Amino acid sequence: VNYFGSPVTCTAEPILTEHKRQLYTKKIIPEAVKLHAERLLVRPVTENIVVPINPKGHCRHFTIPTGAHERGVVWRVPTLSPTPLPGHSVITFQRGRPSALRGVTFALPSAP
Repeated sequence: VNYFGSPVTCTAEPILTEHKRQLYTKKIIPEAVKLHAERLLVRPVTENIVVPINPKGHCRHFTIPTGAHERGVVWRVPTLSPTPLPGHSVITFQRGRPSALRGVTFALPSAP
């Protein structure tokens, strides 16, 4: 079932071909990490980030592991997670700084 509730049949091959896997692991992800770490001057946090039990907005459609609600998530290294909107903030610190900012993943079965 996709984000809109419609049934979808997916197989691994059309979504993540060997070419796409190589592109993500060798180019896209390393460059994204570099961009966020160097150009945006991301300040790492030292405490675990506890994700709200009932996230609001679009994030309510995603399953968040129970441990993220109880013990929190160790957020010392960049983490990529799919989300419905690019640059969508799941939770923020008290000062309003995003603490769990997500990217977006597009899975296009017919894309090369």
